[in-house]
Amino acid sequence: MNKNNNKIEALYSQDKQTLTIKVTGQFTFSRVSEFRKSYETKPAVYYNLDLAGVTKFDSAGLGCILVMFEHIKDNTQQACLNICNADNSILEIFECAKVSDLLNDIQFGTIEPVLT
Repeated sequence: MNKNNNKIEALYSQDKQTLTIKVTGQFTFSRVSEFRKSYETKPAVYYNLDLAGVTKFDSAGLGCILVMFEHIKDNTQQACLNICNADNSILEIFECAKVSDLLNDIQFGTIEPVLT
């Protein structure tokens, strides 16, 4: 995949309560710094992580999400992360890592793409 197709975009809802982060392309170790910047300076109450455009996902991508969740827990009263539009291969990585057993406040679902 062309590096130009690798994007991480963050968009607030109109009321600034929800931050939606859309990851496109590879979600691997090379994206750690860029991903952290997408949420660390943007406080919100609710977070959506849209993975519809992810073409490659590995343990570093999983680690990025876990670090994000810890950041949310440490900086908000109500930690709520909705992982959206993850394909089966990504869900299998979460299942193998038993993430849902460890983190009750991470939800999996779908949202309409909010960033184009």
